Amino acid sequence: MNVHSCVKILETICNQVYWLFLPQSLLLGGLMLVFASYGTIRMHSVIPMPYYFGFPILALLIILVVLSLFPPCSKIHENSKVFLGIMRTLYAGSKVNVRKCKSQRSLRLVVYGMFFIRKSTQTTFYRVVFDFTINLFLLYCNCTPSAH
Repeated sequence: MNVHSCVKILETICNQVYWLFLPQSLLLGGLMLVFASYGTIRMHSVIPMPYYFGFPILALLIILVVLSLFPPCSKIHENSKVFLGIMRTLYAGSKVNVRKCKSQRSLRLVVYGMFFIRKSTQTTFYRVVFDFTINLFLLYCNCTPSAH
């Protein structure tokens, strides 16, 4: 439990350091992914070929960064919950230690005090990017009204 308390102090320091960086990077990464996806699908006939490859490469890089960063951040929270559950069962005989375990909160990476990164955050991120990409397509569709 002492190790968990020390890591909790480090987690608090990290959350204070990245207080403004995480939401801005998530927003910027999401917007770049939306526009890169839109450019990949829609701009193939508008932008000349060597420059066009920037859109799919940028979209792929952002997806790779998200796939490499979200799972470890969510595993911090999940593994900490499992660890605290194991410690509660190990200390079942001592009331003081059980109360210490119950008072500990699992480790989490907080994004601007609004939410923390857990298992469903990556899915939510992709869903929001997908929704905004579809909205962008619907906003700038080349629909011409039919002449009657």
